Amino acid sequence: MKPRYLTFASIILILSAVFSNVGYSASQTPDKNEYENIIVESKVPLLYYKKQFEMAELDFYELYNSLADEPKFKMVCDKRRITGSHIKRTFCYPQFWLNQSAQASQEAFSNTDTSLLRQGIVRNPPSLDTIEFLSTRDRKEALVYVEKLVKKHPKLYQQLLKMAQAEQIYLAKKQAKYEVK
Repeated sequence: MKPRYLTFASIILILSAVFSNVGYSASQTPDKNEYENIIVESKVPLLYYKKQFEMAELDFYELYNSLADEPKFKMVCDKRRITGSHIKRTFCYPQFWLNQSAQASQEAFSNTDTSLLRQGIVRNPPSLDTIEFLSTRDRKEALVYVEKLVKKHPKLYQQLLKMAQAEQIYLAKKQAKYEVK
C-alpha cells in the first residue's frame, strides 16, 4: 500500500504544480501600466562649452592673423602656466598691447635705481590698467582695422559669427548653472 500512496501523492503534486503555474501565468500577464519608466538625462559639463568657445576664438585669431597685413594688429597667442599651477592656458594679446607693455616695463626699469634692481625691486611697475590706458588709441585703430577686414573677407565674418555663437552658448549655460533656483 505504501508504494501506491507515494505514486498517487506524486501525481497529485505534479498536477497541482501544473495547474498552479497555468493559473499563475494567466493572472500575471504584464500590463503596460506596470512597467516603471526611467528617464535618463545627461548634462554636458560647463567646461565643454568653455573649451568650444576658446577653440572658436583661437580659430578666429588664426584666420585673422593669416589675413592681416599690419603686424601691429596681429594677435600673439602662447600657452602659459599661472604661478603655482601645472595647467597651461592660452593667452592672446594684440601685438600693439605687447609693445606698449614692453615699453612701459623698460621705462620702469630705467627709472629704478640699480641697487634696487639687484634686489629684484622695480619702482612703479606698469599695471594692466596703465597699459590699457596707454594703448587706447591703438585699440581704436585696431577695431576699425578688424571691422574693415571682416567686411572684406566673408570667411572671417563666418568665423566671427561662429565665435560669437559659441560665446553666447557658453554664457547662457554658465548663467543657467549658477542661477539661484
